[in-house]
Amino acid sequence: MELEELKEKYAHAERDGKAAEMQLTFQSAQHDQTVASLKREIQLLRVSSRPDERIQELEEKISYMDELMRSKTQEIEENDDRFIE
Repeated sequence: MELEELKEKYAHAERDGKAAEMQLTFQSAQHDQTVASLKREIQLLRVSSRPDERIQELEEKISYMDELMRSKTQEIEENDDRFIE
């Protein structure tokens, strides 16, 4: 009976891990698209007059998005580690 419970927990952890992996892949793709879009916007603003404030705002937004992605990645990795244990 205990072996069956462990198998069931393992299968559940595997499913959760795969779901988290898919979510991370999706979030990563969204992040990359957002960053690319913001970088294009920065480039456009650099050629216009007085863009300094907007460039700084966009660079801060990119930094925030990068930090958010790192945080989500770490959270998913920690969840994976817990399920593996």
